[in-house]
Amino acid sequence: MIELIGLYLNQLPGRHALIALLDDRLYGAWRDRHKSIRDELAVKASLGGLLLLQRMGILESLAYDEKGRPYIKDSNFDFNITHTDRMVIGAFETPDLEKELLSDVPPCRVGIDAESLDRIASVRICPLAERWFTEAEQEQFLETPTDNTFLRIWTRKEAFVKWLGEGLRVMRRADTVIAHKTHGVKFSEYRVEDTLITLCHRAEAAPPAELHLLTFAELFD
Repeated sequence: MIELIGLYLNQLPGRHALIALLDDRLYGAWRDRHKSIRDELAVKASLGGLLLLQRMGILESLAYDEKGRPYIKDSNFDFNITHTDRMVIGAFETPDLEKELLSDVPPCRVGIDAESLDRIASVRICPLAERWFTEAEQEQFLETPTDNTFLRIWTRKEAFVKWLGEGLRVMRRADTVIAHKTHGVKFSEYRVEDTLITLCHRAEAAPPAELHLLTFAELFD
């Protein structure tokens, strides 16, 4: 089962108030990994992601692999978090207990990205597409070379790279056009105002029908 939940960053208090709301185990693992973060928006978004994780009931064993992807030790539960300058969004996949013991069922895995259209409205998208898209993605983009097409391919690419867990070093060659064939994944899209959210998930997993945007109070219900 996959869930998508998020909240607006302007609902969140400052850094110290956020830290006080977090379980020490979650915050301790995060702090050890993110000692160098100075940008306040990035800190708020990252700590907001921890609040979403905490709401899912995951309070212990947060760790980071050698490439920086967070995971929960000794668990098939998977998650991925992204943010824009206005909201933080988490994708959470819980294993189906009835299928978990079947050897042919792939483990839970999700990747997510979100981008606002106004962020790329002033960007020269054609040079970016030429630099970062694979040949197949460039062909797809050039069929309808608009900001919306670029955003759709870009968020798929980012979500796929996060699903792979290989870091940005594979960004250029990660091909979303053939991702289903090569890795057995699908992409699901959600829109909130001018923001496009793209979820990368196992083809066998049913995507959520919608993204649930919570109020700050609902985080603690």
